[in-house]
Amino acid sequence: TTLSVDTSTPVITVNQPQNIIYNSRRIPLDVVVSENVLLSMIINEGREQRLCSSCDAESRIVTLNDGNYNMTFIAEDGAGHRSNNTIAFSIDANPPKITKTSPAKDSKEQSLVNFTVTYKEENVQQVTLTYGLNASDPLTALTVPLICPSGTNMKCSIVQDLSVLNNNNVEYFFTIEDSAGSMDISKITTFSVDASAPIFLSILEPTMMVYGTRNVPIILTLSEPVTLKASVNGARQRVLCTKCGAYNKSLSLRDGEYNITLEATDPSGFSTGALIPLSVDSTPPNIIKMFPRDKAATQGIVNFTVIYTENNLQSALLKIWNQSNLVTMPMVCQSGTKQSCSLLVDLSAFHGITVNYQFELGDVPSTAQSKIQTLTIDNMPPIFTLFSPINASAVNGTSVPISFLLDEKAMVTMAVDADAAKKLCSSCDTYNAKRTFSLGNHTIIFTAEDKVGNSVQSQIAFTVQ
Repeated sequence: TTLSVDTSTPVITVNQPQNIIYNSRRIPLDVVVSENVLLSMIINEGREQRLCSSCDAESRIVTLNDGNYNMTFIAEDGAGHRSNNTIAFSIDANPPKITKTSPAKDSKEQSLVNFTVTYKEENVQQVTLTYGLNASDPLTALTVPLICPSGTNMKCSIVQDLSVLNNNNVEYFFTIEDSAGSMDISKITTFSVDASAPIFLSILEPTMMVYGTRNVPIILTLSEPVTLKASVNGARQRVLCTKCGAYNKSLSLRDGEYNITLEATDPSGFSTGALIPLSVDSTPPNIIKMFPRDKAATQGIVNFTVIYTENNLQSALLKIWNQSNLVTMPMVCQSGTKQSCSLLVDLSAFHGITVNYQFELGDVPSTAQSKIQTLTIDNMPPIFTLFSPINASAVNGTSVPISFLLDEKAMVTMAVDADAAKKLCSSCDTYNAKRTFSLGNHTIIFTAEDKVGNSVQSQIAFTVQ
């Protein structure tokens, strides 16, 4: 009997899988061995799995998830000799999926266009952008490669200068191919290139002026549909209209100084602006009081005074007239709350005459007039006629009669010798009374003052015996 010794190791031939990328999760196994062996395999350093015992070939289908794999086949013959063969391959069973592209359909873009694609693909092999006036025409369309990452919900962008296509419609689409050769192509999207900013064709309102109303009109036209915004004194912008080529409405403002900034932005993002300074003064001057009071009498030099509120006072006038004359005099007055403004006027020539007067205050948009008041001019002192005692006379007895007459009512005081003056009457035009005096020589100073301040004095000396 001849004894044979097996000194050779098994030879493993792997027909499937191959060192490629599979686009299916069902992976074929086709392994041939040079002798009968115990055949097993290990996937990515996992546990060893038996395929067959005492066999020289094995074929089957295994199901795996997407990913990269190292599949090691191990053969062991009856003599204990072992050999292995490792095959590397990948599975990419999910084709690329484009979920979104931009620019959006029918949008308007500036000359520098940011093309963006959003997609799902774990094994990106190639991404291209194709665009032109006709993206389907390979002779005129331009195809540009992009370098994009793999992953889920990924974005990839490229900026292209389309200034040569200004005022034209442009078509584009993206193509994504994975490592397994699967691809996805986005639908063709059309947008337009707009490389010029909008123009304000006219701004009729507002203008650089003072408005007498809080509703300030905005009336304008533009060269193209825009989003129109307004900002007041640098505050946050408010949208007035969208997709509008004209605007005709009012902006509500309180009284004050304003800088109105208008900004028009077209769909491609170009903007143009206008700055208009203006003021709002919707409150006319408020005349609170005026002096002299109505139906008053006054001396010839008259202090005319008006008390008012006006924060933007532009003019102040005093008008004085009678049946035959009208005098208009400007006044220099300040703006503010409860301001007082006066003007001295010499009306001595109008003694005994009743005149009318009125104040007129103006801001830029409006004028306020006071009510008409009357004033009687009295610049002559009272006529004082003393009947008793008589100057340089001698009076018998200490009870001395005091008697006088005035041509108008007045306040009369009497100062005896060096004593202080004492009031005889507050408003009288005649007086008859007795006063007690001591024996001897006396001096009396009578003072009569009318209601407007005109006064007269009369001094006498007499003797009581």
